[in-house]
Parts: sequence; structure tokens; C-alpha cells
Amino acid sequence: MENEALNIRLLTNQDIQALEKYLAPHKTECMFIYSNLKAVGIDYKGADFEGEYFGCFNTNDQLQGVIVHYWNGNVMMHARDRAILEKLILHLKNNISRSVAGILGPNIQAEHAINKLGLSEFSFGVNSNEGLYEINLQALNELDVPSNMKVVYAQDVPKSILTLWMKGYNIEALGVADSNDINAKVEEDLNRRFKQNDTWVLLLDDTPVALSAFNARLADMVQVGPVWTPPEYRNKGYARLLLAYTLYQEKLKGTKQAILFTDNPAAIKVYLAIGFEKIGHYRLALLEKPINLQEVEFTKSPMATDIDFLTHKINQETPEFGEAHPFAFFIRSAYAPSGVSSDKDENQIIAGCNGSVIFGSIYTDQLWVHPAYRKNGLGQKLMEAVHDYGRRSGCSMATVATMSFQGAKTFYEKLGYVIDFNRPGYTKNSSCHSMRKEL
Repeated sequence: MENEALNIRLLTNQDIQALEKYLAPHKTECMFIYSNLKAVGIDYKGADFEGEYFGCFNTNDQLQGVIVHYWNGNVMMHARDRAILEKLILHLKNNISRSVAGILGPNIQAEHAINKLGLSEFSFGVNSNEGLYEINLQALNELDVPSNMKVVYAQDVPKSILTLWMKGYNIEALGVADSNDINAKVEEDLNRRFKQNDTWVLLLDDTPVALSAFNARLADMVQVGPVWTPPEYRNKGYARLLLAYTLYQEKLKGTKQAILFTDNPAAIKVYLAIGFEKIGHYRLALLEKPINLQEVEFTKSPMATDIDFLTHKINQETPEFGEAHPFAFFIRSAYAPSGVSSDKDENQIIAGCNGSVIFGSIYTDQLWVHPAYRKNGLGQKLMEAVHDYGRRSGCSMATVATMSFQGAKTFYEKLGYVIDFNRPGYTKNSSCHSMRKEL
């Protein structure tokens, strides 16, 4: 698949059938995507549940994956393989016009999206690998609610109670900070739920004691969430009773299946007792604050193509001064040195260096020799290769920077380097020696 020509584009109404066909076998992993598509369609105008859908097609115009950026900033995805997923993520990254609030999807795919979008170093309210659970509603037996209890729609309960409960849920389950913003978030969420009639409350002698809801719906499937019991009413079976009752009512309507995801041990026991079974893993990652990807992206593992892009653009600015470009030299051994463990014995790097040619100078950034091969002249051999390459590239000088605690200053001096200057102020009162050599 990696060598196959692929086309990624924004999906439109003419693509709905192809998208539904792709999603159908993956409904349990793509419930939000599928239900939002069914509820509001594929066009994005900024309304609730709408999103921008980007699809990846092969040469036969068959959909191979989709990534969606929703009205609330959440990104969801599903792709047939990693190569397609990476192309979708890169396309979204280059075409995104709004901030990202969270990443949701199959655990491995969502984790990959977090890393490739450069979000891994930002703060998350919640970022968890949750179990994905499923139940066949046909296996549920009829459930009687005790005479002193009653199940009502959420809108039949004082809104002040629901607001307090949903604030607690957002803080405890979703990691939302307790601030003024949470009040607006809860208000919007409750208003949506009142319109959908998919949220219920259990009353005990007319006192609200638990809440259960469906947060996504298809013709034959519902997704459970949130389920919430305030702390003072926990461990009494109220949430289990309410959820089992509402699921049985769905069975009577013809709904065949329910799914949910959670990592809460107490909740898992409840769901297993009702009849849910674990079928996979789902990543729920919600940022503490939305991030605009086009402002700042951070990664400790930049892609080589991204670095090449920056270098190319910089070189285009001042072609009359030549160009800058990276370099690296390696020495490899067919086998790891005796007594040294290695995850990969064949073709192991035992020495290497890298750096950049920078407008007439060559700078060595890193130089390393395996301890078992030191004092064999490999470092000098590498630096001679650097100097020769510098001369061929038109460089008139070579530069290095080495820390005082590394003990390499004498090594470079033997190669003809002299100190330009010392910069103090590093860790544990160390300093950096900036050195140069005429070529």
C-alpha cells in the first residue's frame, strides 16, 4: 500500500455512500464518526456535530481511510493501515483551519495522530487508553424498577442538579479544569442532551441519585456515556440499575448492540456484571486547552522531510551565499563487539558523526564512538572525512562545540582546532568550548 498512488481530498455529499461503506465494518471503533455523519451530514458550517471529513482514496477510487476535524475541535480517524493514516494526518496538519481540542479513536491510531500532530508535549486533561466494551442487547432480560424508584428524562430534573453533576463528571472523568469556562461547557452539553432525549435520571423517593445517557446513536447501535453517580450515592447499584433499564428499553425498540469505553475499575465491574465484554482499546485524549497547530508545534523526533523542508526554504532566501545542508558519516560493524549486548547485531553503528555545511563552513554537531572501539583512531578517521567533505563543499573552516565535562577538547586540538571562545552557564557549572579549524 505504501507504493500505491493515493489521493486525499475533502469529502462532499457525493462521497457519503463510500464513507458509510467504509465505516460499516468498523462501527464499534468509529461510532462517533458514523453517528455524526448520519445525524448532520458531511458538510461543515460550524454547527453541532458537523466536521470537515478528509478521505484517502486509492487508484480505484476506493476509500481507504478518513480523518475528521469536528465542530468542537476534536479529531477522529480510522485508516486501513499506518501508511494511509500518516498521509491523512499530514494532510490534516497542512489544511487545518481551526484549533485542536482532543484526539479520539482506536488506541494505536489515535496515539500516532497525537505524536505526528506534535501534541504529545502539551498538557492533557485526560489522555487514556480505555477499554472498548460491547453488549448484545438481545441477551438482556426484562428488568423491573423497584416501586420506590423511577426513571425520568433528564429535562424533568431541576437543571441546577444536572449542572452540578455534569460539572463533577467533566472534572473527574474528563480532566476539565474547574473554572468559569466549565459552566458554559456544561450548559451547552445539557441543552444538546435535552433536544436528543437520550439522557435519563434515576429517582429514589423522588430524589435524583444517578444519571445515564447515550452519546451516539445508529439505527441498530447506541454508545453509552456519560454514566454518573454523585459520590454520596455511590456503591449502592443505582447506576447499574439505571443503565440496565435504559439498555433494555433500547432492546424493545429494536436496537441490537451497545458499546462504551472506560478505564475506571469500578465502572468496569458494573459493565461486566450487566453483560458487556471487552473487544478492544480506545484512546480518549482531551487537551487542557485547544492548540492551534499552525502556531507552534513541538516534537522531540522531527521528521527528516520536515527538516529538509526548512533547509530548502532557507536556502531559497539567499542563493548568492551558497547553501546549507546536513551531513553524516558512519562506521559500521557486522557484529556487536564481544561482551556487548545489542538488539541488532548486523550492520551496527560503532562510530558516527553528523552536522551541517553552513554557508562556507562545516560544523560537526555530534561525534560518538562505541566505548569498545575507542583509542582505535575511529574518531580521527571520521573527522578527516568531515574535513575532506568540507573542502569539496567549498568550506574554508570547520567548527565544533564540545562541553567541558566531555573531555574532547584535547582531541580536537590535536586535529588543529583552536578555541574561539568559552561559554559558561551550563549544568553543574560546566561550559561549552566553541572551536574552529582553517581548512
